[in-house]
Amino acid sequence: MAPAANVHSADFYEVLGVPRDATDADITKAYRKLALKHHPDRNADRMEQAKDEFQRIGEAYEVLHDPEKRKMYDQYGKDGPGNLGTPGFYAPGSEAGMTPEQAQQLFESIFGGRASPQGSYMFAGSGMDGMGMTGMNMSGMGGIDMSDIFMSMGMPGGATSSRSRRRPHEQCTIPSGHQVVVHGLSNSAAHNGKSGKVRGFEQQRGRYQVQLDDGSNLSVRPENLTQLCTVSVHGLTSKPELNGSSGRIVGMDSTSGRYVVIVQAAAPTVVRLQPSNCILDPGVCVRLRNLSREELNGQRAQVLDVDHSAGRYEVQLPEGRQIRVKFENVVC
Repeated sequence: MAPAANVHSADFYEVLGVPRDATDADITKAYRKLALKHHPDRNADRMEQAKDEFQRIGEAYEVLHDPEKRKMYDQYGKDGPGNLGTPGFYAPGSEAGMTPEQAQQLFESIFGGRASPQGSYMFAGSGMDGMGMTGMNMSGMGGIDMSDIFMSMGMPGGATSSRSRRRPHEQCTIPSGHQVVVHGLSNSAAHNGKSGKVRGFEQQRGRYQVQLDDGSNLSVRPENLTQLCTVSVHGLTSKPELNGSSGRIVGMDSTSGRYVVIVQAAAPTVVRLQPSNCILDPGVCVRLRNLSREELNGQRAQVLDVDHSAGRYEVQLPEGRQIRVKFENVVC
């Protein structure tokens, strides 16, 4: 089992929470999860601390992702050639470490994006305001719309800055363009089982606007939608050979409350699985259910992290509060 990430460690592997024999895919996956969680634009209430953590995560990835740098690091440690000026080779948090700009550029290169007139945390309260650079167009500087980044990972509403926090309703909703399947409708039962795309969320009514693949337009409550997303199969006792396999949710059986999943095993297999057996990726929007604290049931949230050993997600609520819930307490 991979060790827990410790972003304040002096060891790159510990920063990312990966074993020393981790594959490049493991390293990239760890970076993506941690960079999203610790990005300063998602932590406006602790901006300076988040900046430091975000840079440390970038520094660790910069070295471990590069075969040559990783080889040198494994051989010499943090006191190796990096101290002689090798670019991108330095101890986490050291004076020679990654700058905020470099950390942001790395983030953009991993997640992709487009130039935007919105600034990022690098220019929020950084001393650039007096130079007329607040809210500047970053297109000439490798800028990026942070909203696109977080929406692409199931984190709608985009980034915050030190000057403004996202309103709760701008978070934790399925982003426009995401594929969903409709189920459990009573007045429009003929549409049950049909797939389509989210076109928006009507906050006042608490309903999604959905355009079905057949061209029909519906206004649907969150409980009547399921996202079509990838999952990892976990904890099956009836078919243990499927555990660890990747799958994709393609429907919802409203009667049994099970996802319909195509599992990529030796041969593609269609199975009906409980939510507790389908592990969602960080960033996916979810709806809370069956919690002892009744006020939380039905609330929207976003998955931040997955603790496989404990069988729990760390999720963030619209107001920014983070809680831990069991796998079975969320549906997508």
